[in-house]
Amino acid sequence: MRYCARPMRAALLLVLALAGACHGTAPATAASPVGGPAARDGLNAFFRAEWEHRMREWPTRASSLGDRRFDDRWPDVSPAGFARRAAYARELRARVRAIDPASLTAEDRLNLELFAHDVDTEVEGEPFRLWHLQDDTAFIEGWAHYAESLGDDMGLYDDSYAKLGQLAYEMWRAVRLVVDTGMHAMHWDRQRAIDYFLENTPKTALDATNEIDRSAAWPGQALAYKIGQLEFRRLRDEARSALRPRFDVKAFHDVVLREGALPLDVLAKRVEAWVAETNR
Repeated sequence: MRYCARPMRAALLLVLALAGACHGTAPATAASPVGGPAARDGLNAFFRAEWEHRMREWPTRASSLGDRRFDDRWPDVSPAGFARRAAYARELRARVRAIDPASLTAEDRLNLELFAHDVDTEVEGEPFRLWHLQDDTAFIEGWAHYAESLGDDMGLYDDSYAKLGQLAYEMWRAVRLVVDTGMHAMHWDRQRAIDYFLENTPKTALDATNEIDRSAAWPGQALAYKIGQLEFRRLRDEARSALRPRFDVKAFHDVVLREGALPLDVLAKRVEAWVAETNR
């Protein structure tokens, strides 16, 4: 499951990368940014403290990133856990708004704006997030992987060599399906899964180890997004076959994305209804 932490994780990854590239290592404890070097160090420490908080809240995500400190626990996905995180996000927004952007450099203001935007999105969207108790990986990541295949349609590849990167990642994901099933259904041990990954992908030993630990902590995730990708392809192929010259790929994409993340059977019914309406 993705739950509601993903946008915040993405923002934190970006701001920490930017902060590290621009300013080096920050202190380990948070401080109030009040101008000059103190403002810079305080903001970096603020971001790092929030990253630590997120890793504690989502220990399986920490494990998938190679952080082993929280391998002994699972995230709290109870209603009370979601309510606690929602209250924390509101308090976090107040702390973010208390930071004076005028005291920061242009780079740090950008970091703060990116982070503040994601905090606002999390707080304001909470009343509508009924989906945080369900699995949306098949649709959301399925769409992402389907979208990767559109490079051919858009004429982005000059020749077969230009596609090597995409094909390498396709192989990587195919191997994920094997090791996920191997570990969780066929009782593979960790080393067998790592060896299989190294034998079948152009990845380093560290990459393979992190991938296997990720799959161990997140069973079924790779299978879910591959099912979603294949379903988007199936629906597109069937719509094209049914509509023939009347098929419009842009209209198809509008239909599948219009209502946001949906269960795949509901998505299929919406596409079928669109095809029937277009054929009238």
